[in-house]
Amino acid sequence: MSQNFYKKVGENLKALRKQRKLSQGDIGAILGHNGNVLGSYERGDRAISLEYIVKLCKFYDVSVNDVVPQEDRAPIGEELTQELRFLETLKSKHFTATEQKLILDFAELLISARSVNIGESYDQRQK
Repeated sequence: MSQNFYKKVGENLKALRKQRKLSQGDIGAILGHNGNVLGSYERGDRAISLEYIVKLCKFYDVSVNDVVPQEDRAPIGEELTQELRFLETLKSKHFTATEQKLILDFAELLISARSVNIGESYDQRQK
């Protein structure tokens, strides 16, 4: 993803924080991150994970679309768009935070299994 993408996302996150009259330190304390990390996200100096974007969207009670506008998703590829849709679905289906974490942990487990060919060998056994 381009630096411009992170800058735009950061600007949107900063606007949401300022609308609520919160400092970077306030958000960091609430979400368990150093305020300096949030500052680097807001400036676009640091790549922000989709998981953290979703976490911030939940905190601000906004859609991912409010932080990552549609026109900015197309250039970053279909894979990210699908991830955003998946994360939005988790949010819209009103899964609890624990359920969402379990789903994401399971997805990470599948990715890890695939990286060591566990999933592939399992698929081959099924044939």
